[in-house]
Amino acid sequence: MPKIRLALPTFFRRPKRRPHDPKNTVWADVSYYQPDVNDHYKLPFFQFRAVDGNFNDPHVQQNLAWAKHACDTGKLRGFIVYVVFRPGQWSETFALLQRDIGKPHPYMAVELDVESWAGAIRGDHSAEINKARADLIGWLKRNRNFMARVTDAFLHRQRRRVIGYGNKYDLASIWPKRKDAKVVVADYGGIPTGVAGMIAHQFSSTYEIPPFGKCDANSADGVTPDQLAWDLGLIHAATRREIK
Repeated sequence: MPKIRLALPTFFRRPKRRPHDPKNTVWADVSYYQPDVNDHYKLPFFQFRAVDGNFNDPHVQQNLAWAKHACDTGKLRGFIVYVVFRPGQWSETFALLQRDIGKPHPYMAVELDVESWAGAIRGDHSAEINKARADLIGWLKRNRNFMARVTDAFLHRQRRRVIGYGNKYDLASIWPKRKDAKVVVADYGGIPTGVAGMIAHQFSSTYEIPPFGKCDANSADGVTPDQLAWDLGLIHAATRREIK
């Protein structure tokens, strides 16, 4: 009797590497310290700051408009909007983010930037940061249609769409109880080790990327753009596009 092999549909599987895929997925991470993004930007992902505590980044609207259009036209695989965590200010930060972003684009992930800022933030703030992450997950979920919510729940997409950032020491002290959160870890001396949930690392603050010049740069090592999009909960693996 022939063996029956059961396999998950492509929809439910992480994309495989293809021959022409890049070895690593690198992208720029910018704020108002850099110029606005434009069509000279050629990398498959893009990241920009929206809010720092109760401060709005003045470049958020231009960067957002470009990123949404670039995703819609196939120039980008996805983009990440980040907010800086400041203890006691999450309500203001979240309100400003929702006002600035409006309806979240389906190719958009959100990052919580968790740093000590030279010792200004101390102690374990896991409870407040985890609440912030839960608020972001709920916000992303509310802005999806019914069928998308069903597949999102099965694949844990909305949880994957909210990630964190920090160096290994700040993450260990400020956000030690991260649950299932994935993180981008800053380390300019090499690839970080021993950090649970690391999805990528920030390897430079002076990397040359047009049109910004020198800026922060992140890398998902050994990960293709399609795989990173999948890891961030952004794509339908079978068709390489999101079900909106």
